[in-house]
Amino acid sequence: LATGMGKTMISIMLIRDYLSKRQAASDTAPASTIETTLASGQEGLVSRVYSKRQILFLVPSIALCVQHSDTLRANLNCTVATACHTSSHTARSRDEISRSDVIVATHGTAKDLLQHYPDVLALSNLDLMVIDEAHYAGTKD
Repeated sequence: LATGMGKTMISIMLIRDYLSKRQAASDTAPASTIETTLASGQEGLVSRVYSKRQILFLVPSIALCVQHSDTLRANLNCTVATACHTSSHTARSRDEISRSDVIVATHGTAKDLLQHYPDVLALSNLDLMVIDEAHYAGTKD
């Protein structure tokens, strides 16, 4: 579909459906929390690891990361984290990402989080992955 055809709105409707199903399920079984101290050398900073599912929205650029984060926040009643190069370097920002319902991330940042911070982002904790501009995600062979 071409630009302006409503692909982002379709994604928002799908995410909203996943979130409402998750909410209905959590009404019967609350998520447990585990407090762990971060190993980053920052004393007293505590990270809460939630046994909840997340939605990952992948984008190819920082500009789209910020744009889609704003759009999702305006249209969904949930926590949305922006994970691009500069917004995922600190322990505090990674903690925010790990607690979010929806993570909007560039491909490179998502790869970094998956490889080096499985407590922040793990494929096993994803309910849904939306890949925006998927034709840019591959390599040119």
